[in-house]
Amino acid sequence: MGDDAIKPFVNNWAYLKTELRWLDRLLMVAISRQRQDANAVNQVAQGPADKVTSHWWKGIIHLNQPTFYDGRPPTTVKKAGSYSQNLEARIQASRRQGTVLALPQLRDRYELSRFEKNLILLALAPEINRRYGRLYDYLQAEEAPWVDLPTVDLCLRLLCRDDATWQQGRARLVATDSLIQRGLLEWVGTAGTLLNQQIRVTEPVVNYLLSAQPSSEVPGESRPEEPPTLLTVPQTVAVNWSSLVLPKTVLSTLQYLSRQARQRQKAESANGLMVLLTGQAGTGKALAAMAIAADLEQSLRIVDLAIFGADQEAELLTPQETANSHLLLLQQGDRWFGRNATPEPTDLAHWWQAQHQSQGLTLVTAERVEAIRPYWRQQFDAIVALPMPNARAREQLWSLAWPSTMKFRGIDWRRVAKQLSLNGGQIRAIAETAQMDLQTRKRSTLTWAALQRAVAFHHPHLQLKPPPKS
Repeated sequence: MGDDAIKPFVNNWAYLKTELRWLDRLLMVAISRQRQDANAVNQVAQGPADKVTSHWWKGIIHLNQPTFYDGRPPTTVKKAGSYSQNLEARIQASRRQGTVLALPQLRDRYELSRFEKNLILLALAPEINRRYGRLYDYLQAEEAPWVDLPTVDLCLRLLCRDDATWQQGRARLVATDSLIQRGLLEWVGTAGTLLNQQIRVTEPVVNYLLSAQPSSEVPGESRPEEPPTLLTVPQTVAVNWSSLVLPKTVLSTLQYLSRQARQRQKAESANGLMVLLTGQAGTGKALAAMAIAADLEQSLRIVDLAIFGADQEAELLTPQETANSHLLLLQQGDRWFGRNATPEPTDLAHWWQAQHQSQGLTLVTAERVEAIRPYWRQQFDAIVALPMPNARAREQLWSLAWPSTMKFRGIDWRRVAKQLSLNGGQIRAIAETAQMDLQTRKRSTLTWAALQRAVAFHHPHLQLKPPPKS
């Protein structure tokens, strides 16, 4: 198909109507399938009891259904590819004419997958017409606390073709860079499993996506004078040396590093320190940096290199006049110092030299030391490895993850630590979720059942077995 045959979208609304027609077809197929299943129930069921338990015996009749969910809408492989290709061609043609289409602009800015883009479309549709909300309610076949909104279960059933894509889709919803964490979507409802959660597009994003003439600047996109601080830590975590559950040798090294930074900042002739922190996600690299900053009584600027584009990288590589006034933590350091580094070598070398001479402390993180090129490994003044916690350390992490006012009933942290091989970040996330759940239910005591719910929310594949009854 030549460029002349590709018809660009006239405006943002014309694009949205095309996407909504696709959603209409998807929903009609799902509704047709659900009605067929209902007819099958009525033909086989002998009485009211059979209909009530149909969700169980249908699993015996429909042996080819995927294991994670039922009611998968049939798909047509041939038309799907051509439709998406034609849609993308029209989007690019519109872009060449200077027409800004909000959802594609949002997709490209945040590098969203097709699943994530379509997930936003599903959550946005009821904001355009309540008809979509009523269709969602019918397909969900149950009364949800908030009507007109799709559940996670429905979204996965509609958008995932098989078990593998279902698992991938669910993983994206709970990832550290998920649509929820980025502020594009928000949870509605806190009780129950993840599948029962309903999703809604945040208000700034709704207004942007429905704008008649959307701007090229998407919601959440900013151009601050300094790189922003990007960090999410539960409020219950006190950031100091006692917060770090690490081997004594590692903790001693970090404290030695803090003393070195303090002294070098006083000496006019001494260079600053460039230190590499390695360890898997959740082992406490950011907390270690925060503890050092607290010890030095200085501010900490945290920059996640994974989310910055080329223009923002250029700004980051420009030496800051205020480099001496705070510490700098570069997360995902392999983006700059790995084998597939994005900055120009000359620009990066100039930045390194300026940063090294600033008398400050620069911390760079990576999950594996092998992810950093050998040349740059040799340039770092020190490399500190943070290990995964053992059972004893996990027990201490569980104990520290709660506020002093929290009450416990029947909780044995040693038993929990032995059963769940989690890192500090995962433990803190579970503790925060459990506290939110207790606040919602107006409870002040953590029970084993409440802890089990929080663990299952984040790690459905893990099973926390209660202690034997005496």
